[in-house]
Amino acid sequence: MTIFEILKKHKLFVLPIIIFCAIILAGFQTEVILAESLDEQNIIHYEPASPHAVKRFGVWTKSGLNINPNAKYTPSVGHEVTIATHFARSVFSTGSFKVAYKWHKKVNDNPWEIDESSNGPNITVKPDEPGIIRYQLELIDGAFFKEHYYSDVATIYASSTDVHAQSIKIQTNTDYIYNIPTGDFENNIAFAKAEPNPEDSTGQVTWSISEPTKASIDKNGQITSAPSHTNDNDNLISSFFVTGTIKNSDGSIITGTKEMNVGGGLFDQKVRAGDKAVFSIQGFEENIDDKINNKEDETADLNVSWHKIDANNKDTLLETKKNSLSFTTENTSLKDNGDKYYAVITMNKQNNFKPLITGQASLTVLPALNPNVTLSDSLQNISFKDENDTALEINNVVNKDQINYDFNLNNNGQKDLHDTVLLTYLPLGTEVTSVTLDGRTLANTKFTTTVDTDDRTMFLTVQIDKLKIGDLKKLTVNTITHDITKKSSFSLTPYFIGTDSDNNVYQSIGPDLKIHYIANEIIPKFKDIQFESIYPFEENVFKYRSQQTNYPNDIISIDDQRRKKTPVKIFLHQPDSLTDNDNRPLGATFKFARDDKSNPETIQDKILIAQSIKGQSMNSVRWTHNQGLLLHIDHKNLLAGSYGTKLNWSIEDSV
Repeated sequence: MTIFEILKKHKLFVLPIIIFCAIILAGFQTEVILAESLDEQNIIHYEPASPHAVKRFGVWTKSGLNINPNAKYTPSVGHEVTIATHFARSVFSTGSFKVAYKWHKKVNDNPWEIDESSNGPNITVKPDEPGIIRYQLELIDGAFFKEHYYSDVATIYASSTDVHAQSIKIQTNTDYIYNIPTGDFENNIAFAKAEPNPEDSTGQVTWSISEPTKASIDKNGQITSAPSHTNDNDNLISSFFVTGTIKNSDGSIITGTKEMNVGGGLFDQKVRAGDKAVFSIQGFEENIDDKINNKEDETADLNVSWHKIDANNKDTLLETKKNSLSFTTENTSLKDNGDKYYAVITMNKQNNFKPLITGQASLTVLPALNPNVTLSDSLQNISFKDENDTALEINNVVNKDQINYDFNLNNNGQKDLHDTVLLTYLPLGTEVTSVTLDGRTLANTKFTTTVDTDDRTMFLTVQIDKLKIGDLKKLTVNTITHDITKKSSFSLTPYFIGTDSDNNVYQSIGPDLKIHYIANEIIPKFKDIQFESIYPFEENVFKYRSQQTNYPNDIISIDDQRRKKTPVKIFLHQPDSLTDNDNRPLGATFKFARDDKSNPETIQDKILIAQSIKGQSMNSVRWTHNQGLLLHIDHKNLLAGSYGTKLNWSIEDSV
């Protein structure tokens, strides 16, 4: 028998008498605002929009706005909307002064005027009546020789009615940002933009990041990477999700996500001996190869160099195609394993230009595959046979089950192999009881296990030694299962490595094996129960549970992971009285209502509330509004306060 005691008290509230009367007069009206054509020739502006900023290979080569306002905003009256911009200054600009911002606005057909509520790159607007408001940002760069830049025009269509978003798509101006210093390159920030459907949805977007340790996002959608604190993780494939959320006025919530990567600019690469590896610089959307010889644009004069650091820590400048975004190695060998690569990006003719030096990416070279040496494998649960088990996948494995792994090695090649080993991951908690090779038990010195608690794995290495031409060897690993506490799955891919007489190293990979574990017990989750408020004058009435614990919601969520489905019963018992914080009792009684009984029964003694039959899982417990646990108010003149008690739930095997 298992008893589950809810440690958190179930709360009841006795309230003072409150008489409340409200008369509401409501009228309904619909206002329609028609959006104008947004064609270029029809746009009403204060001044013609300036050309956008130009970015070449991560460098701003022409000043201007790189983030412009949306053409259209559709808030409802009384709700804020923020128009966000971002100015990018060219590396060739002589200006080094603070940019001045001036917002021009035009309300309906009125003349243009200055909106003094903002003197920065963003402005927040809260329409107080339906209508059309246009905004255009003017930027002044420089102190003596001032350059004026004008943004695209933002048009706000303020409506008195709400339009609910049905979906939302998230776009970003790049899929990769850097978490290392980027010199004069602006590659550590990105900008997110939401595209709701329908486009005139009135709900506003709020932003969030799935991994705050990797990046942050502000209310305007600007994404900034978090600095890396270790060189070891700069080039791992590290990702996070940008989420935009719209909460409609009816309470529905619409979300959209976009995946992004963050790192030092290069991804680590893994290839097999004899293959080539390709390292590509991330976060640069334009290819410099087509720009570098453009005579009309001298600002594209950039330089990219590639470097390799070998096992002796020797840094070598590599011969590559001029200013290439990527580098391809020669055919690799195992001696190249562990080499590191990085790139340096600079701009010619700019003495003070700060270069971008990518993080170092590692090259992993795996042994070549030998198609003439094969590895086949299978597994079997000796303790239990599930009807869905196969040679490569077993199900419903529990603690103390004996699992045997069988591996067959066959050398159909033209050379003997020596120093052969079989390697595979096993789940953490696996006990290797013995290993046999062709029926002969190997000494413990012939195999080792290495535990990784973070990944919850153990790495098994078995020495096989020689595998001659035509040899077929059978290896069996016998194990016992431990430490299974919840439903989970594990996949493993065994492989072996061997060396021929010419010291060529080969590898063969076996089929994936899968194990599905269960805890072999009933795992319940009990919901806290709240009842309707109680008033002092009430007497001889029932109080019902809140909607959160009524059908179709569970009062007890059951995850029946038992391998053998014997009948069980669930009982409920109230060992203590309902009391307040001063231990004063409440004049009320818990009762349990059933469909088949007219009079609800008390739970001061243990009562049966649910049961299962042989061969079937125990179902979750759900009660309708009038069923299950109710609270009967026995007499009036109750003291106001917060009352609670503990309930005991027990799950017992049926006799």
